Amino acid sequence: MVGSRALAKSARAWLRATCPNPAFRDGQQAVVDGKAACNLTPWDDRGYIDTLAAAYAEGSDFDTAIKSEQKAISKTPDPDKIKGAQQRLALYQ
Repeated sequence: MVGSRALAKSARAWLRATCPNPAFRDGQQAVVDGKAACNLTPWDDRGYIDTLAAAYAEGSDFDTAIKSEQKAISKTPDPDKIKGAQQRLALYQ
């Protein structure tokens, strides 16, 4: 049950942070949802932390976005997923 709630929160945060249609974007709510997903999974799910980084970036908090993306990268064992995270990190920098 916790996993489903965390996934739903993260998915909504991603939508609110990255949707190409600006009508759906809401950086503040994306951060709230992203933090909730991370809190439900003791901050050890790299995907949720990556989503939170995107939420911070949408809200123009690039310092926190960078720190969050770096944390996500540190939890990423898959080289293919590290590449995408590193590309996002470069955008936030």
